[in-house]
Amino acid sequence: MTVIIPSGLKYKYGVFFVAFIFKAFTFFITLFVYLNVKILILKEKMENLYSPATNLQEFIRNFNHNFPIDSQHQRFYVEIYDKPLIKRLKTYIINGQYLNQTFFVTGQSGSGKTSALLRTKRLIEQTGEFIGIHVSVSELDIEDINVVDLLIFLGFKLLTYPELNEEIRKKMEKEFFGSLEKIKQTVEGTREEISINDTVIEGDITIEGKAKAGIKFLNIAELGMKLISKLELDQEIRQQVREVFKVKKDELLDLINEIISEINSHFKNKKLVLFIDDIEKIRNEKSVSSLFATDLKLIKKINCVKVITFPLYAREYLQATEGEFAPLFFSLRITNPPYKETQELDKEAQIAREKLYEIVKKRVAPEFLDKLIDKEAINLAIEKSGGNIKTYIMLLYNAAYEAIEDGKITENHVKEVINFTRHSISFNLLDGKLIRLLSYVKRHHFANDQFDTELIHEAIQSNLIYFYYNDEFWLDINPIIKDTIDRYEKNF
Repeated sequence: MTVIIPSGLKYKYGVFFVAFIFKAFTFFITLFVYLNVKILILKEKMENLYSPATNLQEFIRNFNHNFPIDSQHQRFYVEIYDKPLIKRLKTYIINGQYLNQTFFVTGQSGSGKTSALLRTKRLIEQTGEFIGIHVSVSELDIEDINVVDLLIFLGFKLLTYPELNEEIRKKMEKEFFGSLEKIKQTVEGTREEISINDTVIEGDITIEGKAKAGIKFLNIAELGMKLISKLELDQEIRQQVREVFKVKKDELLDLINEIISEINSHFKNKKLVLFIDDIEKIRNEKSVSSLFATDLKLIKKINCVKVITFPLYAREYLQATEGEFAPLFFSLRITNPPYKETQELDKEAQIAREKLYEIVKKRVAPEFLDKLIDKEAINLAIEKSGGNIKTYIMLLYNAAYEAIEDGKITENHVKEVINFTRHSISFNLLDGKLIRLLSYVKRHHFANDQFDTELIHEAIQSNLIYFYYNDEFWLDINPIIKDTIDRYEKNF
């Protein structure tokens, strides 16, 4: 049967259809313009958020010493370590002969390592050949960490890489935590067969009495991504997880390498580079020894390029073997080495001071620089920083607070901050052994065997002693406390 539609009705429906298409087209054009305007406004706000300072409130914002120079703060970046350290590290990574090469970097706390690593990550990603993932172990309990904690944490960070397809990420997450649960059940099943009345040593397992037999805790598969917060906050859970996986570290490593393989497959023709940061902040020497002596070979087997920070005092564990690169040392020297007799600053020290001065120029609008801070204030902050970038920025940050009512930072404002900082540090200088160590380092620029090794390491980690490198290593004390040590040492 044929249905005949009157021509008038055809015309009516045609007009409606054209009108509908026109309205839909207009709506989408309007939506497109609206979204682009919103993006431009948001971009402008972000640019203004990190724009050079024009007043002391903005100066305080720009000198917040708690953030490294990441992608959001690139306009503040100063090429302090680009030549040769970052350039060398970038070259090593790009031209590496081995896919799982490990590079170690170290330096004083506050020397700018994190900004340097983020810079390196950015540079290698710009080649289009690498995926850079930066992780900070400070998200864990930095004073109590071992290789089991590190591997599980890396698994978590790899799974939360924002560029991963959500469907693939969920699949990988389910497989990872499900496999962890299976390993746990296997270990617990073995332990339940052990007589709880005996002390048994089997491989790396030591079980004594009922308390250590058949450890039970939350289901890892069900816990999933919440496991990391449990490891960080619950010491009992952390110890239980360690107890289980310390005999299955190789299997745990295999799981991490499976995730890495999946990521490499997902991002075709790109190589993963892991930047494992803040390990150098660990003060617990037992943890450092565990990571860099006992389990270093295991860490090196993580199947991707790795850049790992380490504490200055752990360099004895990292003697480069054939086919490996020597550790890179980040240090900014603003004075002559102690063995140079001349008082005139050498070229390297002069350049270092200029770089620190440039940090201020980057973060303050040029037309407001002389209005917001005196040159003498900058020079004093440089001198008392000892070349430690974070200390330098912190001195200026706090000086800005001191000057907020005056409208301009002067040398006196920096002196007030230095005095306050010196008094704060002085509370930790009541130990005669520590004062003798600092006095010795101030005069000789090294520490000999008469001083306790742990005391030396603690002084370096606390930035009471600064570690420098200029063809050879040498020490000096934090310039802020030099006058205090001069007074204290007369009494000891």
